[in-house]
Amino acid sequence: SRPTTTPTLPPALTPPPTLIPATPLPDRSKATTYSSDALGFRFDYPSFWNLQTDPEEPVDILLTSFDPASPPHKQEWDENTVRISFREVPAEEAPETLAEYLQEWGGHADAAGLTIIGEEEFLIGKGLSAAHLVLVSGSGGKFEFVYFILAPHHIEVGVEGNFVLAKRVLDTVRSCGPC
Repeated sequence: SRPTTTPTLPPALTPPPTLIPATPLPDRSKATTYSSDALGFRFDYPSFWNLQTDPEEPVDILLTSFDPASPPHKQEWDENTVRISFREVPAEEAPETLAEYLQEWGGHADAAGLTIIGEEEFLIGKGLSAAHLVLVSGSGGKFEFVYFILAPHHIEVGVEGNFVLAKRVLDTVRSCGPC
């Protein structure tokens, strides 16, 4: 029997990885506070973000980390990109509990061709209970919703982009009536 040898290839030359510095999360010391008497709550957000209180959309408040007049293409979004929309759910449509909200979304998701990949109840603000729902479309788009109740207001928050950034804003939500 002849010994067999396995040829050894020279190591491939690979360029060193390009380091992309991570941009830190927004500094809370540079926050702006938004208050809404009509919705009964307030929150803080990075002062360099864009807030619209009467956007041309079916939402009450739109908060973005980019200029909404010239938004980046979805493929250009990175870890610093987020779009947060707040809307008051009309009383006749509003689920009375967080569990009802999550249950109702099950039917809506199927009808819209979305898949629920996560749901939970968690706390935002100063101990305010909220429902969190994560959905994915057939094309891979990810959508997240948060629902909370500040009686008599039922608020749905839509989040696209970096949920960690959105959660930092949501963690500052607090009741104010009147603000």
